Amino acid sequence: MSVDQLRAAALEYKNALTAKKGELSKLEEKVKMLTSDKIVSGEGQKLTTDIQRLSQSVADLSERLKICVDKIKEKGGDVSGFNF
Repeated sequence: MSVDQLRAAALEYKNALTAKKGELSKLEEKVKMLTSDKIVSGEGQKLTTDIQRLSQSVADLSERLKICVDKIKEKGGDVSGFNF
């Protein structure tokens, strides 16, 4: 892949990562608002499962972004804007 292609892929990962982090923050806020009895209910368990799923997605996207950024660096490209 060329540096331009890598930058385009990295930008897609970065945008997806930003969106997933936003979703994750919203879910975490919902959990904070739950009462203790609702936390152990189906609602709380669903939120916990969703948080785990999104956390894994964030980790996967972060790894893919890191791979793209490393490849851009190897090719001598500009990686500004892709800091972690």
